[in-house]
Amino acid sequence: MESLWLPFTYPQGHVIRLKDVARVVREYSEPDSYITNNGTKCLVLSMEMREGNNIVQMGEDVNKVLEEYEKELPDDVSIFRITDQSQVVGDSVTTFLRELLIAIIAVIIVVMLLMPLRVASVAASTIPITIFLSLLVFYACGLELNTVTLAALIATLGMIADNSIVIIDCCMEKLDSGIDRWTAAIESAKEFFKSILSATLAISITFFPFLITSQGMINDFLQSFPWAITIILFLSLLVAVLLVPYIQYHFIHTGFRKQPKKEKKQRRSFLTILQSSYDKLIVKCFAHPIRTMGVGLLSIVAGVVIFLSLPMKLMPFAERNQFAVEIYMPFGTALEQTAAVADSLESILRQDSRVVSVASFKGDGSPRFHTSYAPQMPGSNYAQFIVNTIGNKATEEMIAEYKDKYLNYFPNVRVRFKQLEYSEAAYLVRNGIIMLDYADELREKEGLTVREAALHSAKRRMRPIFLTSAAASMGVIPMILGGSPLWSPMGSVVFFGTIVSMVLTVTILPVAYWLIFSRADRKSINH
Repeated sequence: MESLWLPFTYPQGHVIRLKDVARVVREYSEPDSYITNNGTKCLVLSMEMREGNNIVQMGEDVNKVLEEYEKELPDDVSIFRITDQSQVVGDSVTTFLRELLIAIIAVIIVVMLLMPLRVASVAASTIPITIFLSLLVFYACGLELNTVTLAALIATLGMIADNSIVIIDCCMEKLDSGIDRWTAAIESAKEFFKSILSATLAISITFFPFLITSQGMINDFLQSFPWAITIILFLSLLVAVLLVPYIQYHFIHTGFRKQPKKEKKQRRSFLTILQSSYDKLIVKCFAHPIRTMGVGLLSIVAGVVIFLSLPMKLMPFAERNQFAVEIYMPFGTALEQTAAVADSLESILRQDSRVVSVASFKGDGSPRFHTSYAPQMPGSNYAQFIVNTIGNKATEEMIAEYKDKYLNYFPNVRVRFKQLEYSEAAYLVRNGIIMLDYADELREKEGLTVREAALHSAKRRMRPIFLTSAAASMGVIPMILGGSPLWSPMGSVVFFGTIVSMVLTVTILPVAYWLIFSRADRKSINH
């Protein structure tokens, strides 16, 4: 503290110094906001990536610069990262890549177990081929490889093998009927091209309303999802109709019905047992059409009731090892009072063993570090914490434990604990189109009645529908087990939706087709 001497002399000789009438001191002005990290005052440096760059690579570059810069700092000055989005994204992508690999292996194993080895090898080979082609098209179209596009790959993984399985199954049926391998390979692709094209278009279209109905951050988040789905499905279609016929011609020589070399009874396969059991079931469904349709209607009602009873949220919480705390004091409260309350709450939080660090912003909010989290405008009556924990589970536990306990803990103070957040009928469509298209073909080309066509189509298409549904449901299991609040629910919907839609497709749909078009049978009889 220094005093300044500035003399003033009257003509009479009197000297008046500034110290006689005032006190001048050199000091810092009273701050209207300040920041601490674990109780120590600090400066915050915020960096934002330019559009079009790789955030993971940016994080690596920043780390290199900071390591060199830290060497030049005094011993009593250190650098602490409050949040690192590049690490969050990197961990997320790594997790998805691991889940994608597990999903690929799971789908291949299911196909291998349910189908003969040569047949399964042909179907399984289309999965990595389609994935690599999809990645190339993503790159060519400028689609980033992120959690959204990786989720699209996992969600459609089972669908990738669907088209190939259907065509291979048809080829083996033709081989069983005595058609040569070349003709069977070509005709199987021709026969199903129309139906699988229609199914692919129908599934792809269902995801595009996201682009219209969603706005703001959610639209930005989901923008690439329908395009990724469409690219993957159409590439799988091209692989199925162009590449699979050539591969199956060289590797598949016989159909499902093999002639035994000796008189010994062959062991029945799982698919054979399943087909036999299903044939008996579908006959009973056709024998009791009213009961069958009643079960179908009850399933719809049950689905609606369950849907309405489930808790709904547009976007889930983010999977992060940090959360935010916001402190609101009455308007006009001095910063010192706000800081006193903030320091008390910070002291409570730092005593929790699950807390790694607490970054405190008094009178102001943090820079934006999460897409959907916009901090409060600055004010002397406001404080904010960014609390880093030991893990995602610890974050969830602390939010549940603290949010109600400290909501009104301090008089005339409101405290908010905020977890960061992100603000499928496809298989039924595909399988239904394949089954009903075959029923129409039987009526037109072979002159079967509606009932005969529906029953025969159900029996014939049960096997490929089961195989594709099994592959699809297994493909999303890693997504479910991953536990992501965003993608795990989606995986569960796809898994259970696929199973339920398969059951409804092979039991209710054929009977419904018969009842709806039964007039065609009566008209043909009258004529």
